[in-house]
Amino acid sequence: LTCTVAGRYLIIAHVQWAENSTGYRQLAIRLNGAVGQAYVRQLACGFDNQCVSTLYDMAVGDYFEVSVKQSSGAALNISSFTPHTPAFMMMRVGGS
Repeated sequence: LTCTVAGRYLIIAHVQWAENSTGYRQLAIRLNGAVGQAYVRQLACGFDNQCVSTLYDMAVGDYFEVSVKQSSGAALNISSFTPHTPAFMMMRVGGS
């Protein structure tokens, strides 16, 4: 998600992992390809849902992306249930 109008933004990401109860799951929001702005990490417990959000004062050209990691020992899908998951959005808040 790329900023075209400078301001404060609320950025939200949500995923649901495929069923698996081994290892951990991590969902992160990254700024401009490198900086981890916000993340959540938890031990797996079956059908894992994760949501993370942050507020950030963005400049024109700043961008956010989502990163996921897991340690089940095998490939693990992110479930797709439109329009619920996966979700990644930003909304300008405050100001005019």
